[in-house]
Amino acid sequence: MHLRIKKNPISYRFLPWLAIAAFAIPNSFLTGFGRVGLGLNQALGSRYTTISSDLWYGVVGLSILLVPLVLDRVHAGNRIRVATIIVGCAGFAFLFVREQMTGAQSIVAHAAMLEDARTALSDTASATDAELSRIYPDPAFVRQSMRQLQKAGIAF
Repeated sequence: MHLRIKKNPISYRFLPWLAIAAFAIPNSFLTGFGRVGLGLNQALGSRYTTISSDLWYGVVGLSILLVPLVLDRVHAGNRIRVATIIVGCAGFAFLFVREQMTGAQSIVAHAAMLEDARTALSDTASATDAELSRIYPDPAFVRQSMRQLQKAGIAF
């Protein structure tokens, strides 16, 4: 591969994008494999889609570089086929961005839940059992643990 790149200096522009895309594939596989022990829902959780995002960044970068090269070399009869592929890739990119936004919405909802939990932990005496059970199933255990942490001086 090095000899081919050496003879064609235009290929150097593609290397960073190929490296980014190539990094995402084993990284995503290893993350999913590591999380599958926690259940399939955990392994396929939307918060892990950012790990595979590098693949799409690489694909978009390569596409931006390749489209002008391909269009210059394509005969007039094949331009419709190339245009169809480009539109398909744009549609795929749209679906990817939409999925990322769905993941962002779930992160915002989770952050709100964590803020509620922090508020409940700051005053466990006045927090309801329903609020504390969102932190741990046994509200009495949460209250006892927070008292112990306060005695130790490490609770907020």
